[in-house]
Amino acid sequence: MSDDSVVASFTTPTARTAYLWGHIIGNGSITDDAIVVRFSDRNLASRLQSIGNQPSSLSHETAANRSAHDATITRFEETFELRYSLGARAIDRLTDQLGIDAREEYVCPELERFELHRRQLCRGLLESCGTICFRESSATVGVSFVHDDRGVLQEIRRQLRMSEPTVLTNSIEESSSGGYWFGLADATEFGACTRWWYARSDDSGLYEPARRKKLRRSVERALERSVGELHGDPE
Repeated sequence: MSDDSVVASFTTPTARTAYLWGHIIGNGSITDDAIVVRFSDRNLASRLQSIGNQPSSLSHETAANRSAHDATITRFEETFELRYSLGARAIDRLTDQLGIDAREEYVCPELERFELHRRQLCRGLLESCGTICFRESSATVGVSFVHDDRGVLQEIRRQLRMSEPTVLTNSIEESSSGGYWFGLADATEFGACTRWWYARSDDSGLYEPARRKKLRRSVERALERSVGELHGDPE
C-alpha cells in the first residue's frame, strides 16, 4: 500500500477515524514512525487494528493513574496499547495533512474535517480523557475531562459546545496532580447527551463497554429513570 493510501486510511473523515482520533487526542501520541493509542478494552483495540492495513501491535499493561481531583488517590487500570507502524514518510504526510505540529508533545489535529462525525469524535474524547462519577451527596452526575495540555482541553471544550445536545462546560482549572481539567456544568442535559454520544454504538462497535455502562448507570441514578434506547443515525 502506498504512503498516500495509508495516510488516507487515517485522515479520511468517517465515523471510525473520528472516533479513533478522539482516542489519540485524549490518550495517544505520534512518534517519528508510528501512531500510538491506548484503550481500556481489548476487543475494541483489536477491532481497530485493521485501520490502514499496516503492521500494528497490541500490548497490555496495568497502569497507575492519579486522580486529577485528589493527588493522594491512585487507580490501577488495564491498558491496551495499539501501535500503528506507518513509517516515517507516511507520518510526515499525515501530520502535514492534519495540521499537526510534530514538535509538540501532545496531538491535536484540525478537527473541522470531522464535523459530520462529531458524535463519534466526542465519544472517543470522553472515553480517552473523560472521567465519570455519581455524586452520592447530591445525587448528580459528574463528568470531567483531564489532560496535561491546556490547549488540547480548550479544543475539546469547543467540540463539546458544538454538539447537538448543547453541552455546558465550566472553566479550565489546574488539577492537583498536575495538568488541567474542566467539568460539565450541572445544568447539562446528561440524559440527552448520553443518548447522543452513544447512539447506534451497538451497531458500529465503536465504544468502550465499561465507560458506556458507567455513564448510563450514573445518569439513570441521577434522573431516577432510564435514559431510553440509544437510537440514532447509522454510523
